[in-house]
Amino acid sequence: MLATTSAGAAPASAADLDCSDFSTQAAAQSYFLSRGGPSSDPDRLDGDGDGIACESNGCPCNYSSTPSPPAPAPPVDADSDGVPDNVDACPAQPASTSDGCPLPPAPPTRRAVTSFYAVVTAVVDGDTIRVRRGYSRTYTVRLIGIDTPETKRPGTPVECGGQEATSSMFRLGFTRPRDSNRDGLYDGKGGKGRRVKVTTDPTQDRRDQYGRLLAYVKGAQGSFAGKQLRAGWAAVYVFGDPFEQLAAFQAAQGSARGAGRGAWAECAGDFHKPGDRLK
Repeated sequence: MLATTSAGAAPASAADLDCSDFSTQAAAQSYFLSRGGPSSDPDRLDGDGDGIACESNGCPCNYSSTPSPPAPAPPVDADSDGVPDNVDACPAQPASTSDGCPLPPAPPTRRAVTSFYAVVTAVVDGDTIRVRRGYSRTYTVRLIGIDTPETKRPGTPVECGGQEATSSMFRLGFTRPRDSNRDGLYDGKGGKGRRVKVTTDPTQDRRDQYGRLLAYVKGAQGSFAGKQLRAGWAAVYVFGDPFEQLAAFQAAQGSARGAGRGAWAECAGDFHKPGDRLK
């Protein structure tokens, strides 16, 4: 067995390593990617095939599926004039540094992306579900980019379109959802939970203030959030930085609004108007 490596460094040898050879998950992931992961895993570090190596190792963690880009070449100032010789001319922007070049804009915050397959186990409401990954790992997932009328928030009455949005999510999440009170709306799981792909967004936080995983959910028929938007039971919701699928979500919302579908007709487009239907 090789000696444990430091975080972020690959072991000197590439001979059949184990997760115990890495001090952190991030170090294992970097090595895994350098050896061709996630499409190739010669050291068998990704036991469940989800593209993430050594998930039981401690953090720092790295859930990216692409190797880190190489560091840029250091600046060279051969003539000692204070201006790097191997840097392109300054862009046409107002100067803000002593050498006449503008300060570069701050890049958007980008986080590691996690993507995995799971099975829907429960529907909380129109924008929140629960899923099971593998045999025992479970997540409450709050769909990124949409907001649906409330049905279960303490101190908030059931809002117009809330039960319809939840019914729509039951239809997306299960093969034979139930309508227990025969009011025309699905309110319980039935049949099998659908298999979905759960993917986080590098521009968004990994979890919200309630500990829910923030992610996109995609089934065989497409994006759950996109379908809620096109049906008119959800509105586009941006919290902080714009999310990566914003343009597509806005187009789906525009389609529903233009056609008068869902809450755009029944609730006059007010997704937080108190409703009059109770389960």
